[in-house]
Amino acid sequence: MLVIVAFLGVVLYLGVALSTRAQLVLALFSISVVLVFFLYVIVKVGSGNDVAKAFNPSSSSSGSAASCSACCTECSCSPGSRRRRTLGGDGAPQARHPAGRPVSVLAISGFYLIGTYAQVAGYGFDLGKLGANAGAPLFGLAGPVADGGFGSVFVRRLLELVVVLDMLAVAIGITVASSAGLFAMARDRRLPKGLAKVSSRGTPLVAGGVVLAVFPSWSS
Repeated sequence: MLVIVAFLGVVLYLGVALSTRAQLVLALFSISVVLVFFLYVIVKVGSGNDVAKAFNPSSSSSGSAASCSACCTECSCSPGSRRRRTLGGDGAPQARHPAGRPVSVLAISGFYLIGTYAQVAGYGFDLGKLGANAGAPLFGLAGPVADGGFGSVFVRRLLELVVVLDMLAVAIGITVASSAGLFAMARDRRLPKGLAKVSSRGTPLVAGGVVLAVFPSWSS
């Protein structure tokens, strides 16, 4: 935890530009590895694939309610878009790249669809098997073939590492957005003005320190 906090402190000190690049690199690596594995699972399922069944709400015992649950899950997995105003202020990045948001939404939606289908198909469209691995369905699929998976111990460990890196990317986003929020509120005199103090690089110094001080309790 101390190593993670130290790493986050360096990222906060160096600024939003570095933190954004760090998140993108970590996310791109994790998404790429997981996407390749999902595609591998779909290929291995072979003739057992049934896209129509997987995306037909009536195939679920809860019917259309399953679609509502899926929508709620999708919304909870996409909090990043609301950080743009905190980090970008006037939204200039969107003005320079007007196609960025719709392309991003389409890309991540495609990833979610492929991932969802791969997990359902990987467990043979059996809700009982899927439910038994509900805590970590990805790791279940990545396990050795002898255990009903499509991978090996090495593949499972690789995906576990990917998840850790993805969690680190999320931690960067949380700390940067939180420190920026505290700084903005202090600058607007809604919080003690001491939180608006900046470092020699112009990054939130005191606000960042406060966020790092409470980060261990958040993550636990």
